[in-house]
Order: sequence, then structure tokens, then C-alpha cells
Amino acid sequence: MSRKTFGYGGIAVVLLIIIGALTGLTFHQNNDKTAGVAEEQIEAASVDEAGEEVKNEEGVTSGEEVTNEENQQIAHEAELDQLRQVVADSHSTLNVAVGWQGHRNFSWADRTKELKSLVNAKRPLLEGITDNDIEQDILNVVACIEKAIIDQDVEGILLAHRIMHDLDYYINGNEADGILYHVTHYGTDQNVEELYSYIH
Repeated sequence: MSRKTFGYGGIAVVLLIIIGALTGLTFHQNNDKTAGVAEEQIEAASVDEAGEEVKNEEGVTSGEEVTNEENQQIAHEAELDQLRQVVADSHSTLNVAVGWQGHRNFSWADRTKELKSLVNAKRPLLEGITDNDIEQDILNVVACIEKAIIDQDVEGILLAHRIMHDLDYYINGNEADGILYHVTHYGTDQNVEELYSYIH
């Protein structure tokens, strides 16, 4: 009886050892497979199910560096955004100053400081502009305002407003009142000589 019990107990122990060995072997194999899958996942981390490259929030593929060309494009877009905003803001400021017949009640005492600030905002903008026509148009706005302030001549502010009005149309698509003065190099310049006869 004790021999049978021992026999069954021995068999039980052997079975436990075998089961333990098989479990350990299976666990070890699964670990190897998991490690292999993890490596494949890391290698494929930049490719989605459709085989397309997956990019991070900055638009850069995993492990890919941003090139100088991409940096220049990003900088160019930022400059364009700044230009659009400055044009819109300047047009708005000049509209308040002389738009809708406002030049008839124009006050140098009320507007000179604001106009000088407008000119100062344009100077740093000129450094980033790569389009020669837009650069010339901004230079013309500055020249018109500076001459108008020196001469206390509201005509120069009207001309500066017309330039910004046209630029706001061409750069921002602001149709405003549907009128174009054609005093910008960027766009149509058929009346641009009117500016130069005033500036010089």
C-alpha cells in the first residue's frame, strides 16, 4: 500500500516536473517571440497598416531629421503669416485715420504717434520679405507716411492707405469695398507713378 502510494506520489512528482519544464519552455519561447515582435514593431513604428510613413506632430517621420530646406519653408510660412497680419492691421489703422472721407477731419495731434508706430512696425518686416514687389510697396508706404508727417500733409497718408488697401486685397483677399487703386507693384501698378511724384 505504501509502495502504491509512493508510486502514485512519485508519478505525481514526475508529472509536476514535466509540466513545470514544459511551462518554462513555453514561457521561454513566448519571451523570445515577444522580443522578436517588439523589435519588428520598433523597426515598423514609422509605418502604418497601409504602408504609409507615420509622422509626428511636427510632420517628421520617426528617426528623420528636419532638413534645412524644410526649416526654410517653415520660416517662410511664418514670415508670410506675419506679413499678412501686418498688412491687415495697417490697413485697418489707416482706414480709421483717413478712410471713408476721414481725411477731412484728420488730426495730426491725434494721429502722429500712431503713424510713427505704424512706420516702426514696417522696418523689421522689410528684413524678412523676399518678394521685391512687396518690399517696394512697404518701402513706399513708409516713405509716404514719413513725408506726410514732416510736411503735415494728409495726402501722403491717403496714398499710404491706398497701398495698404491694395496689398490687403492681393495678399489677404480682403475685397473690402471692391475698389482697387492700382498703386502697388505687387498686383497692378498702373497708377504707381502717382506715389513717386508725391514721394520725390
